[in-house]
Amino acid sequence: MARTAVKVVEPGSLGRLVDEYLASCKARGLSPKTIETGYGWPLKKILLPFCETEGIDQVSRLTRPVLDRLSTSLMDGGGVTNRPLSRHTVHTYMRTVNVFLNWAKNAGEK
Repeated sequence: MARTAVKVVEPGSLGRLVDEYLASCKARGLSPKTIETGYGWPLKKILLPFCETEGIDQVSRLTRPVLDRLSTSLMDGGGVTNRPLSRHTVHTYMRTVNVFLNWAKNAGEK
């Protein structure tokens, strides 16, 4: 029987925080579509893979220079489609990331 790798999310990890943030969005009454596409997509498909590539596992390591690298990589073709993204799209993704980071800070994450 083939085994499936289960990724364990460590306490304090970005993946856990993203899940908690999305649960918070649901608790605030946001629609499932808004949560999935407006918040979940940029965080799970853009931010988390970038952080994994960069070796970043704590919110405290998401400094302004790191976020600038993320923005630059998206504009240069580092998006999910591996094509450059428009400034508007990058701005939208980064706005979501910044809202998440503010939520994490207010939740006591450093």
